[in-house]
Amino acid sequence: VDFVEKTGVDCLAIAIGTAHGIYPKGYTPKLQLELLEEIKKIAPVSLVLHGGSGIPFEQTSKAITLGVSKINVNTELQLVFAAATRAYIEAGKDQEGTGYDPRQLLKPGAEAIVAKTKELMAAFGSAGKAE
Repeated sequence: VDFVEKTGVDCLAIAIGTAHGIYPKGYTPKLQLELLEEIKKIAPVSLVLHGGSGIPFEQTSKAITLGVSKINVNTELQLVFAAATRAYIEAGKDQEGTGYDPRQLLKPGAEAIVAKTKELMAAFGSAGKAE
């Protein structure tokens, strides 16, 4: 019986030197790529890089070539959202006209997420692949 049919599992989220959240200042995560190769040999499912924010692109690129098909980057997106929203408020734009309106107040953050997502999609080689 096919593994996916038997278990209902069609992807596996792995942590191979990654963590959720922000890494300590000065620390650069290092993926255990040899472990990824071993996991890919025995896991007949798509692999997800769990906690992929802040991983250098050279490492994520290599992970993709070794079988990772999804990279979770939520922390990275939260950080750009917060920075853009902070800049909007610090510039006093929330006190101009209707700048206090949540649609205006949160718009820079939303736009920052879109821009960062496009950047990451290009870096991961997935831009233009959705149908």
